[in-house]
Formats: sequence, structure tokens, C-alpha cells
Amino acid sequence: MDMTHQLLKQVEHEHNELNRRLDEEATEHRKLTALLTHQQATISALVLVLSAILRKLFG
Repeated sequence: MDMTHQLLKQVEHEHNELNRRLDEEATEHRKLTALLTHQQATISALVLVLSAILRKLFG
């Protein structure tokens, strides 16, 4: 029984560790997605501004 209990504790520990790692990766994924989304919005805004400037300069 003691061996079974130790094995169960080890499996629970590994399960908790994997959940923690998964949570960390999900957080990192959300941060990177937000960063990329922000960069895309910034690039889109710059393209609009450059287009307007070019239209004014060259008709």
C-alpha cells in the first residue's frame, strides 16, 4: 500500500507540474499573440498614412 501511495503522489506531482507548464505556455502564447496583433495594427496604420502622403505628393 505504501508503494502505491508513493506512486500516486508522484503521478499527482507530475500532473501538477505539467499543468503549471501548460499554463505558463498559454500565458506566453497570449502575450505573443497580443504583440503580433499590435504590430499588425501599427503596420496597417503606417501603410494608411504613407498612402495618404503619397496621394498628396503625387496626386
